[in-house]
Amino acid sequence: MDSSPFLRHVLTLMTGTAVAQGVTFVMMIVLARIYTPRDMGLLATYVSVASILVAVAALRYDMAIMLPRKELEALSVARLGMVCLTVVSLLATAASLPLSGLIERQWGHEVALWMPLVGLTTFLMSAVELFKYWFNRNSDYRAIAVNQAEQQIGLTSGQLVLGMAGMGGMAGLILGHTAGQIFAFVNLGRQAKPLWRRLPQGAPSLRWAARRYRRMPLLNGANAFVDAVRLNGINLLVGSYSVASLGQFNLAWRCLEVPLALINAAVGQVFFHKLATLRPGQMRPLVRQVIKRVLIIGTAPFVLLYILSPWLFPLLFGSNWTEAGSFARALTPWLFILLVTSPLSTLFVVTENQDWLLMFSVVYAAVPLAWLWFSPYSLLTTTYVLGALMCLILVVQILMADAAARRFEARPPA
Repeated sequence: MDSSPFLRHVLTLMTGTAVAQGVTFVMMIVLARIYTPRDMGLLATYVSVASILVAVAALRYDMAIMLPRKELEALSVARLGMVCLTVVSLLATAASLPLSGLIERQWGHEVALWMPLVGLTTFLMSAVELFKYWFNRNSDYRAIAVNQAEQQIGLTSGQLVLGMAGMGGMAGLILGHTAGQIFAFVNLGRQAKPLWRRLPQGAPSLRWAARRYRRMPLLNGANAFVDAVRLNGINLLVGSYSVASLGQFNLAWRCLEVPLALINAAVGQVFFHKLATLRPGQMRPLVRQVIKRVLIIGTAPFVLLYILSPWLFPLLFGSNWTEAGSFARALTPWLFILLVTSPLSTLFVVTENQDWLLMFSVVYAAVPLAWLWFSPYSLLTTTYVLGALMCLILVVQILMADAAARRFEARPPA
């Protein structure tokens, strides 16, 4: 273990993620018996809107924290990210008020009633992600791992307590979700003390940071926005069939994310840190090694999920959630390949091929949204076709990542 820092960091993050995902899974079993599919669908609608904002709130300067060689430059980039996400969060709150009528017509009265809270949700979730990049830069993976577990415990416990106290429905779910995010923000924020202090003398200006890493909002930010619209737009389009169906679909997705998050939350962050310090000649072997290892680790659990999902979901979550098991089987091929491609997305940032990733993301977003919009079939049949389409598209991304690594290694040494 001491001879392999990469493996040690992966295992540290996997431990925290395993606890977080284990708590989430167990609590979902309990919460599914307190809240209805419609309640879960309403929460998924609200969180989907917030998640689109979170993807671009820091204008991707949060991710740029990893890139500077000098600590003072990284501090300036982090401060710029905090300013950006604060402004975006305030604008989200302000915009939710005049748009309440449109929101009510589109998603219903309950969603419109809680939407003014979306600015706070955006701020908390975005700031927590920025803190994680700061700790990643400093290889403090223990802080990230512990927070992941504590955040999920706080979030789901809040939803459970409120539900048992009689505050069910969307109110209990959203307030519990907000409590968990506040806890994560306070816990990580108090450990990231350098980010709250005045910038040291000699640190570059925020204008310099914005100019130096302008490709982050222009290309990587656009890519993150397209990805967020794809993932959360799928939720919103599924909800157009029915809010209850969205609750079923979302439960299936969240359960399939358990093995996905367990592996990729760890591998992805450590892989990004490793990529940011590599020199030409070292990248392509690492990329292929990661692909091979992730495939070996992920094959068995996803095969079992595909076979057992239709029986497991009603057994674990109750008879109200039978439809979620069928959705899980339909989505399994997509999430299995996503297991491989998720950590590879950071490779395009390190190799400065964000334009490649942006072009890919546009296609990756357009195909599922167009299919869900125009599909003449039932929602379940549509989801089976969706899973197959997305699986094929992600294979193309793997080939693109290999090509980007090869191109990086062909550059002359600095």
